[in-house]
Amino acid sequence: MKTIKKEDSSSFNKDFNKLLELVQRDDKFSESVAESFVTSLCETILHKRQVYFPHRDDYLLVLYWNRFSGEIKTVSIENTSYLIVNESDFEWHDMISWFPLWSTTIKKLNNLKTFESKVGINLESVKDKKDLEDLKSQFSEFLKKMISSNLLKEQKIIFEAKQKDDYNYFFKKVDNVAYQYPLDLYSEEVRFETLWSRLKPFCKFIDSYLRSKVTTKKNYVSIYNLIFDSENKLKHPFNVFEQEFIDKTVSLLNEPGLDGNYRSDLIKFLEKLVDDESKITSYIKDNFQILEEGVDDYLTKMHYELFENKEGDIQHQTKEMDSFTLVGSQFSFDEIIKARSIVKNKVFDFLKKNQNRPARYSSFVFKELYEEFTENDYLVEAFYFESSIYLEAHRRSNLVYSPMDSNLRFISLPSMVWFSKIEGYVKQYNIKTTKEVQKGIKNLIESPFIIFSNDELEHLKFVLEMDTI
Repeated sequence: MKTIKKEDSSSFNKDFNKLLELVQRDDKFSESVAESFVTSLCETILHKRQVYFPHRDDYLLVLYWNRFSGEIKTVSIENTSYLIVNESDFEWHDMISWFPLWSTTIKKLNNLKTFESKVGINLESVKDKKDLEDLKSQFSEFLKKMISSNLLKEQKIIFEAKQKDDYNYFFKKVDNVAYQYPLDLYSEEVRFETLWSRLKPFCKFIDSYLRSKVTTKKNYVSIYNLIFDSENKLKHPFNVFEQEFIDKTVSLLNEPGLDGNYRSDLIKFLEKLVDDESKITSYIKDNFQILEEGVDDYLTKMHYELFENKEGDIQHQTKEMDSFTLVGSQFSFDEIIKARSIVKNKVFDFLKKNQNRPARYSSFVFKELYEEFTENDYLVEAFYFESSIYLEAHRRSNLVYSPMDSNLRFISLPSMVWFSKIEGYVKQYNIKTTKEVQKGIKNLIESPFIIFSNDELEHLKFVLEMDTI
């Protein structure tokens, strides 16, 4: 199994230093840069501006160097009030091989005093390709100075960005001037957040349009096919990130509460990354173990909302969390039956253990499990809306009522109108309470530390007269 060695992580710095040395000391490199830049400048000035886009004001020019082949490219992009980069502009850019050297616009270039002194031509006066080609040596000296100055400045910015893990400078450069550094400039966390997390299997909902801070590419399919082959294995040179992908996949797989089908997709992806499938069992927890941990995590959140959340601001929408989604295609058909039984039994055990503690169960227990449990057993229930009491009393005959939950909260907007309706339901459907609830109410009424409104007090006295189970 291939892993990223420590020396691999420093390849960006090595290649950046190599680039800086080429710019400052290699005359052939400077000549190649000038050749590329002048060719692009000729095409931009003599063709695009005069023939195809006479109404446009300016063009952006960006120089790139290929760290592996040594090739130089200059990109020319229409630059109006805001930059529009087409997919075709950077079809050749693979997000790893190319280092940016320098960028400018035609207008900025023409107004630079250094350009005037080093090259000595006004671009607006250029009528023929030869006008620029005759000045290649001057362009070579000019570009050497500009690129060297730019790289030295960015070398400091890169160092600070890595120290602080703050790459906003480079995100803005991508967005504003199509200035894209190789992905290994960024930290693992930034690569995942800005790119990997937007690709399958990490992203559950795929959109054909992908927006990332580290590349101008937007087409999901083209980006995915650039990174992965037809068997969903990493292509060269992205296989340098193989261990990074393995580590992130394993980390996700060992998190509780993962959707079962999502977990299955991640396992299949991991199998593509790891050449020895027997090692997978040493990386990730057993499916049933992680299932139980996921249910426990769900129950911990539910416990908080039912009994611990004093403020009332819901932190976990546990009613919307279908714990059966933890069971997916990671299990065989026979295992699915067992897995669903584990989910149901653990939730039912939790409800049975806490059934005498007043809480808003209907608001926080997943509906399917709540209804199945209460078909055959009771919960001491407080409610957020009086209408919920009517619906539950109409559905079943074993409703057990508490006027407050364990955090001493009545229904929403408590008043005599709503309390009267609830008392009507109690009489109509023969709803009961418990002796423990009545004992607690007596203690609260007698407590000098709690003050109830007249409406609340009258309703509590009504509950003291209710039948008990």
